[in-house]
Amino acid sequence: MSIEQALAKARAMLDSPPAETGVDPRWQAIIDVADLIDSSPDEIWGFIEDTRKQADEDLEAALTTVLLEHLIGQHAHIRSKAIALAETDSQMERMLQGCW
Repeated sequence: MSIEQALAKARAMLDSPPAETGVDPRWQAIIDVADLIDSSPDEIWGFIEDTRKQADEDLEAALTTVLLEHLIGQHAHIRSKAIALAETDSQMERMLQGCW
């Protein structure tokens, strides 16, 4: 799956409610995006920046634990961006705290 396909799939799932039981399609779509962290960190960072603004608590948790935590652990330039953003953005600050 390409990064474009994975992001399109994830974006299509954003308005879906969290699954009450079983596999959550939103989380699965985020996991599919995470599979591309090594090859597409900047695209994934852009997705996090855009998506977090409309995220409910469950989706924010998926973005934090599945994407952001691994992205900042593997890509120092993204970690720097996230830390800088967290200085002026309370949501990003909360998400970073959720990573550690």
